[in-house]
Amino acid sequence: MNKRILASIVSLSAVCAVGVGLVCVSPWKSSTSGENAQKEPLNAPLSTENLLDISGRLADNESMEDKSAAYSLNDDEEITKKSIFFKMLNTIDYFNTAEGSIEICNEGDIRTSEFACNLLTADAYEYSIWGDEIYEDYSSSNGEFYKVLKERKLINKGLGACNIEEAVPIPDSERITVAEDGINCYAYRADPINAPTAREGLQPQELTFNFMTVEDNWDITGETTFLDRDCVVIEGHTNDYAEEKLGVYTFEFTVDKETGVLMKYDGFDADGNIVSYSRFTELTFNSNPEIKKFNQNEYADFEINDQSHPKHE
Repeated sequence: MNKRILASIVSLSAVCAVGVGLVCVSPWKSSTSGENAQKEPLNAPLSTENLLDISGRLADNESMEDKSAAYSLNDDEEITKKSIFFKMLNTIDYFNTAEGSIEICNEGDIRTSEFACNLLTADAYEYSIWGDEIYEDYSSSNGEFYKVLKERKLINKGLGACNIEEAVPIPDSERITVAEDGINCYAYRADPINAPTAREGLQPQELTFNFMTVEDNWDITGETTFLDRDCVVIEGHTNDYAEEKLGVYTFEFTVDKETGVLMKYDGFDADGNIVSYSRFTELTFNSNPEIKKFNQNEYADFEINDQSHPKHE
Protein backbone atom coordinates (compact mmCIF):
# COMPACT_ATOMS: atom_id res chain seq x y z
CA MET A 1 0.00 0.00 0.00
CA ASN A 2 1.28 3.41 -0.93
CA LYS A 3 0.97 5.42 2.27
CA ARG A 4 1.37 9.14 1.73
CA ILE A 5 2.13 11.10 4.88
CA LEU A 6 1.50 14.84 5.14
CA ALA A 7 4.75 16.61 5.94
CA SER A 8 4.80 19.75 8.02
CA ILE A 9 8.16 21.45 8.36
CA VAL A 10 8.40 23.27 11.64
CA SER A 11 11.17 25.36 13.11
CA LEU A 12 12.26 26.83 16.39
CA SER A 13 10.65 30.21 17.02
CA ALA A 14 12.71 33.37 17.43
CA VAL A 15 13.04 32.78 21.14
CA CYS A 16 14.41 29.34 20.34
CA ALA A 17 17.60 30.85 18.99
CA VAL A 18 18.98 30.32 22.48
CA GLY A 19 17.61 26.78 22.70
CA VAL A 20 14.44 27.56 24.63
CA GLY A 21 11.66 25.88 22.65
CA LEU A 22 10.46 23.65 19.86
CA VAL A 23 7.23 23.93 17.89
CA CYS A 24 5.21 21.24 16.19
CA VAL A 25 2.02 20.48 14.34
CA SER A 26 -1.19 20.55 16.37
CA PRO A 27 -2.00 17.18 18.00
CA TRP A 28 -5.10 16.97 15.82
CA LYS A 29 -3.24 17.75 12.58
CA SER A 30 -2.69 20.73 10.39
CA SER A 31 -4.35 20.25 7.02
CA THR A 32 -1.64 22.39 5.42
CA SER A 33 2.11 22.43 5.43
CA GLY A 34 4.87 25.00 5.42
CA GLU A 35 4.27 28.57 6.58
CA ASN A 36 0.51 28.02 6.95
CA ALA A 37 0.83 24.99 9.20
CA GLN A 38 -0.80 25.18 12.61
CA LYS A 39 1.87 25.23 15.31
CA GLU A 40 2.11 24.99 19.07
CA PRO A 41 4.90 24.52 21.60
CA LEU A 42 6.13 21.09 22.59
CA ASN A 43 5.98 20.03 26.21
CA ALA A 44 9.67 19.13 26.17
CA PRO A 45 11.77 21.79 24.41
CA LEU A 46 15.11 20.81 22.92
CA SER A 47 18.48 22.51 23.11
CA THR A 48 20.08 23.28 19.74
CA GLU A 49 23.44 22.05 20.99
CA ASN A 50 25.18 19.59 18.64
CA LEU A 51 22.22 19.19 16.29
CA LEU A 52 24.37 19.94 13.26
CA ASP A 53 26.36 16.85 14.09
CA ILE A 54 23.50 14.41 13.54
CA SER A 55 22.02 16.51 10.75
CA GLY A 56 25.21 15.92 8.81
CA ARG A 57 25.18 12.21 9.56
CA LEU A 58 21.64 11.87 8.24
CA ALA A 59 22.33 13.63 4.95
CA ASP A 60 22.80 10.46 2.92
CA ASN A 61 19.91 8.44 4.37
CA GLU A 62 17.49 6.48 2.23
CA SER A 63 14.17 8.00 1.14
CA MET A 64 10.89 6.98 2.74
CA GLU A 65 10.05 4.84 -0.29
CA ASP A 66 12.96 2.53 0.62
CA LYS A 67 12.20 2.40 4.33
CA SER A 68 10.16 -0.79 4.58
CA ALA A 69 13.11 -2.76 3.23
CA ALA A 70 15.95 -0.75 4.73
CA TYR A 71 14.62 -0.50 8.27
CA SER A 72 12.68 -3.70 8.91
CA LEU A 73 13.99 -4.98 12.23
CA ASN A 74 13.78 -8.73 12.08
CA ASP A 75 15.50 -11.14 14.42
CA ASP A 76 18.09 -11.93 11.74
CA GLU A 77 19.02 -8.31 11.05
CA GLU A 78 21.28 -5.93 12.93
CA ILE A 79 19.49 -3.19 14.85
CA THR A 80 21.34 0.06 14.32
CA LYS A 81 20.89 3.52 15.79
CA LYS A 82 19.80 4.81 12.41
CA SER A 83 17.24 2.07 11.85
CA ILE A 84 15.55 2.49 15.24
CA PHE A 85 15.70 6.30 15.15
CA PHE A 86 13.83 6.49 11.85
CA LYS A 87 11.46 3.69 12.70
CA MET A 88 10.39 5.67 15.79
CA LEU A 89 9.85 8.75 13.61
CA ASN A 90 7.81 6.73 11.11
CA THR A 91 5.76 4.30 13.20
CA ILE A 92 2.64 4.97 11.13
CA ASP A 93 4.20 3.09 8.20
CA TYR A 94 4.17 -0.17 10.14
CA PHE A 95 0.58 -0.70 11.35
CA ASN A 96 -2.94 0.12 10.13
CA THR A 97 -5.00 -0.16 13.33
CA ALA A 98 -4.28 -0.14 17.05
CA GLU A 99 -6.30 -0.55 20.22
CA GLY A 100 -5.41 -0.69 23.89
CA SER A 101 -4.73 1.50 26.91
CA ILE A 102 -1.92 3.77 28.02
CA GLU A 103 -0.84 5.71 31.14
CA ILE A 104 1.31 8.85 31.00
CA CYS A 105 2.75 10.86 33.89
CA ASN A 106 4.56 14.20 33.75
CA GLU A 107 5.53 15.90 37.03
CA GLY A 108 2.84 13.99 38.93
CA ASP A 109 0.14 14.82 36.36
CA ILE A 110 -1.32 11.47 35.28
CA ARG A 111 -3.35 10.78 32.15
CA THR A 112 -4.89 7.44 31.23
CA SER A 113 -6.74 6.44 28.10
CA GLU A 114 -8.46 3.57 26.37
CA PHE A 115 -8.39 3.90 22.59
CA ALA A 116 -8.98 2.35 19.19
CA CYS A 117 -7.91 3.87 15.88
CA ASN A 118 -7.83 3.09 12.17
CA LEU A 119 -5.13 4.98 10.30
CA LEU A 120 -6.56 4.12 6.89
CA THR A 121 -9.99 5.66 7.50
CA ALA A 122 -9.27 8.29 10.23
CA ASP A 123 -11.85 6.63 12.50
CA ALA A 124 -10.77 6.78 16.15
CA TYR A 125 -12.19 6.84 19.66
CA GLU A 126 -10.39 7.62 22.91
CA TYR A 127 -11.74 7.73 26.46
CA SER A 128 -9.26 9.50 28.72
CA ILE A 129 -9.02 10.73 32.29
CA TRP A 130 -6.77 13.69 33.04
CA GLY A 131 -6.93 15.00 36.59
CA ASP A 132 -10.56 15.81 37.37
CA GLU A 133 -11.60 15.83 33.71
CA ILE A 134 -12.98 12.99 31.58
CA TYR A 135 -12.60 13.37 27.82
CA GLU A 136 -13.97 11.46 24.86
CA ASP A 137 -12.33 12.07 21.49
CA TYR A 138 -14.08 10.94 18.32
CA SER A 139 -12.64 11.08 14.81
CA SER A 140 -14.38 10.00 11.62
CA SER A 141 -13.66 9.27 7.98
CA ASN A 142 -15.54 12.41 6.89
CA GLY A 143 -12.84 14.51 8.55
CA GLU A 144 -14.88 15.58 11.58
CA PHE A 145 -13.70 15.27 15.15
CA TYR A 146 -15.46 15.82 18.45
CA LYS A 147 -13.85 16.42 21.83
CA VAL A 148 -16.33 15.78 24.63
CA LEU A 149 -15.53 17.35 28.01
CA LYS A 150 -17.87 15.30 30.15
CA GLU A 151 -17.53 17.16 33.44
CA ARG A 152 -18.17 20.51 31.72
CA LYS A 153 -20.92 19.11 29.48
CA LEU A 154 -19.20 20.68 26.50
CA ILE A 155 -18.50 19.37 23.00
CA ASN A 156 -15.90 20.97 20.75
CA LYS A 157 -16.60 20.07 17.11
CA GLY A 158 -14.02 20.58 14.39
CA LEU A 159 -12.56 19.42 11.10
CA GLY A 160 -9.07 18.15 10.48
CA ALA A 161 -9.12 14.43 11.26
CA CYS A 162 -6.36 12.87 9.17
CA ASN A 163 -6.30 9.61 7.29
CA ILE A 164 -3.09 8.25 5.92
CA GLU A 165 -4.03 8.66 2.26
CA GLU A 166 -3.96 12.46 2.57
CA ALA A 167 -0.25 12.56 3.18
CA VAL A 168 3.13 12.56 1.44
CA PRO A 169 6.40 11.00 2.68
CA ILE A 170 9.30 12.96 4.16
CA PRO A 171 12.81 11.90 3.09
CA ASP A 172 15.02 11.04 6.05
CA SER A 173 17.51 13.75 5.14
CA GLU A 174 14.74 16.37 5.55
CA ARG A 175 13.64 15.36 9.06
CA ILE A 176 16.32 17.64 10.60
CA THR A 177 17.44 20.63 8.54
CA VAL A 178 19.00 24.02 9.15
CA ALA A 179 17.31 27.21 7.94
CA GLU A 180 19.19 30.11 6.34
CA ASP A 181 19.19 31.92 9.67
CA GLY A 182 20.94 28.97 11.30
CA ILE A 183 17.88 27.78 13.26
CA ASN A 184 17.33 24.03 13.25
CA CYS A 185 14.05 22.79 11.76
CA TYR A 186 12.23 19.50 12.40
CA ALA A 187 9.77 17.84 10.03
CA TYR A 188 6.81 16.28 11.87
CA ARG A 189 4.57 13.84 10.07
CA ALA A 190 0.82 14.35 10.37
CA ASP A 191 -1.32 12.49 12.90
CA PRO A 192 -3.51 9.78 11.32
CA ILE A 193 -3.92 8.22 14.78
CA ASN A 194 -6.37 10.95 15.89
CA ALA A 195 -6.22 9.85 19.54
CA PRO A 196 -4.29 12.58 21.37
CA THR A 197 -3.12 10.66 24.44
CA ALA A 198 -2.34 7.37 22.71
CA ARG A 199 -0.49 9.29 19.98
CA GLU A 200 2.36 10.05 22.40
CA GLY A 201 3.32 6.37 22.39
CA LEU A 202 2.00 5.29 19.00
CA GLN A 203 3.69 8.14 17.12
CA PRO A 204 6.51 9.26 19.46
CA GLN A 205 8.08 11.95 17.28
CA GLU A 206 8.37 14.51 20.08
CA LEU A 207 10.32 12.33 22.50
CA THR A 208 12.41 10.91 19.67
CA PHE A 209 13.48 14.35 18.47
CA ASN A 210 13.94 15.66 22.00
CA PHE A 211 15.97 12.81 23.47
CA MET A 212 17.57 11.03 20.50
CA THR A 213 18.56 13.73 18.00
CA VAL A 214 22.12 13.89 19.36
CA GLU A 215 23.27 10.40 18.50
CA ASP A 216 26.08 10.25 21.05
CA ASN A 217 23.65 10.84 23.93
CA TRP A 218 22.09 7.36 23.81
CA ASP A 219 22.74 3.69 23.12
CA ILE A 220 20.85 0.51 22.34
CA THR A 221 21.55 -1.54 25.46
CA GLY A 222 19.56 -4.72 24.97
CA GLU A 223 16.37 -6.49 23.97
CA THR A 224 13.33 -7.49 25.99
CA THR A 225 9.69 -8.58 25.75
CA PHE A 226 6.93 -6.18 26.75
CA LEU A 227 3.21 -7.00 26.41
CA ASP A 228 4.28 -10.04 24.37
CA ARG A 229 6.08 -7.77 21.86
CA ASP A 230 9.75 -8.10 20.91
CA CYS A 231 11.41 -4.83 21.90
CA VAL A 232 14.77 -3.08 22.08
CA VAL A 233 15.92 -1.12 25.12
CA ILE A 234 17.44 2.34 24.65
CA GLU A 235 19.19 4.24 27.45
CA GLY A 236 20.65 7.73 27.38
CA HIS A 237 21.07 11.13 28.94
CA THR A 238 19.29 14.36 28.08
CA ASN A 239 20.52 17.84 27.16
CA ASP A 240 21.11 20.63 29.67
CA TYR A 241 17.76 22.28 28.99
CA ALA A 242 15.78 19.11 29.68
CA GLU A 243 17.72 18.61 32.88
CA GLU A 244 16.94 22.13 34.09
CA LYS A 245 13.35 22.54 32.90
CA LEU A 246 12.02 18.99 32.98
CA GLY A 247 14.14 17.50 35.72
CA VAL A 248 14.94 14.54 33.43
CA TYR A 249 18.65 13.65 33.45
CA THR A 250 18.53 10.13 32.04
CA PHE A 251 15.90 8.05 30.25
CA GLU A 252 15.04 4.54 29.19
CA PHE A 253 12.87 3.61 26.19
CA THR A 254 11.36 0.22 25.44
CA VAL A 255 10.63 0.25 21.70
CA ASP A 256 8.69 -2.28 19.65
CA LYS A 257 11.01 -3.78 17.04
CA GLU A 258 8.32 -4.27 14.40
CA THR A 259 6.66 -0.83 14.51
CA GLY A 260 8.97 1.57 16.40
CA VAL A 261 6.13 2.32 18.84
CA LEU A 262 7.32 3.55 22.25
CA MET A 263 5.94 0.83 24.48
CA LYS A 264 7.43 2.20 27.70
CA TYR A 265 9.35 5.32 28.74
CA ASP A 266 10.94 6.23 32.06
CA GLY A 267 12.56 9.60 32.75
CA PHE A 268 14.86 9.84 35.79
CA ASP A 269 16.09 12.76 37.88
CA ALA A 270 19.69 13.23 39.03
CA ASP A 271 19.14 10.78 41.91
CA GLY A 272 17.69 8.06 39.70
CA ASN A 273 14.05 8.60 40.69
CA ILE A 274 11.34 8.34 38.02
CA VAL A 275 9.87 11.82 37.41
CA SER A 276 7.98 11.12 34.17
CA TYR A 277 6.85 8.01 32.36
CA SER A 278 4.54 6.50 29.79
CA ARG A 279 3.56 2.89 29.30
CA PHE A 280 1.00 0.90 27.39
CA THR A 281 -0.94 -1.45 29.62
CA GLU A 282 -2.63 -3.14 26.65
CA LEU A 283 -1.82 -2.90 22.94
CA THR A 284 -2.92 -4.81 19.84
CA PHE A 285 -2.11 -3.99 16.24
CA ASN A 286 -4.10 -4.75 13.07
CA SER A 287 -6.99 -6.44 14.85
CA ASN A 288 -9.84 -4.66 12.99
CA PRO A 289 -11.14 -3.02 16.19
CA GLU A 290 -14.72 -1.91 16.65
CA ILE A 291 -14.49 1.88 16.99
CA LYS A 292 -17.20 3.81 18.80
CA LYS A 293 -18.95 6.44 16.67
CA PHE A 294 -20.10 9.84 17.83
CA ASN A 295 -23.83 9.90 18.63
CA GLN A 296 -25.14 13.31 19.61
CA ASN A 297 -28.18 11.73 21.29
CA GLU A 298 -25.86 10.56 24.08
CA TYR A 299 -25.09 14.20 24.87
CA ALA A 300 -28.49 15.84 24.58
CA ASP A 301 -27.84 18.34 27.38
CA PHE A 302 -24.29 19.24 26.26
CA GLU A 303 -23.35 22.59 24.75
CA ILE A 304 -21.77 22.31 21.28
CA ASN A 305 -18.95 24.65 20.32
CA ASP A 306 -18.70 24.34 16.52
CA GLN A 307 -15.16 25.17 15.41
CA SER A 308 -15.50 23.59 11.97
CA HIS A 309 -13.68 25.11 9.06
CA PRO A 310 -13.31 24.00 5.42
CA LYS A 311 -10.50 21.54 4.90
CA HIS A 312 -7.59 22.76 2.80
CA GLU A 313 -7.71 21.52 -0.78
